[in-house]
Amino acid sequence: MQKNDSIRIEREVIEMKRFIPAVFILIGIYWTVMSFSYGLWIRGGPGGGFLPLVAGILAIIFGVVVTMAEFKDKTPTNFTFKAFLPPLILLGIIVVSQLIGIIITLVIYIFSWIRFYEKESYLKSGLVAVLCPAVIYAIFVMWLKVPLPQGILGLL
Repeated sequence: MQKNDSIRIEREVIEMKRFIPAVFILIGIYWTVMSFSYGLWIRGGPGGGFLPLVAGILAIIFGVVVTMAEFKDKTPTNFTFKAFLPPLILLGIIVVSQLIGIIITLVIYIFSWIRFYEKESYLKSGLVAVLCPAVIYAIFVMWLKVPLPQGILGLL
């Protein structure tokens, strides 16, 4: 690799490190503004806009803190595709859960992540992949009576 290529890649990394916190700040502003349209406090308890308000404020705070730290830090950071893996997988979970439901999607995701990314055994991967969604199902569907997305196939 030539020196010019190295400088170009370093600039792209720095620009990306500043871009991501800016996106968090913008998302935080959006969540904060939109939270007021859902109602913050309803009948003596938190309304539908309370959690988006908290998440929006936290996203703004974290985005500002990371941006300030980035301007102070002059050391180059290695930026790889693995940094985008969790958000991309989250997006995949959202899309696939609309097709086959959230519980089956979580089983597939948790098993795949533990087995192939963390390199754990099939037994451990399978056990965790079944137990975690089972607990989520028990808490939300059985105890709280909150329906989870079943997808268009209507599974679980």
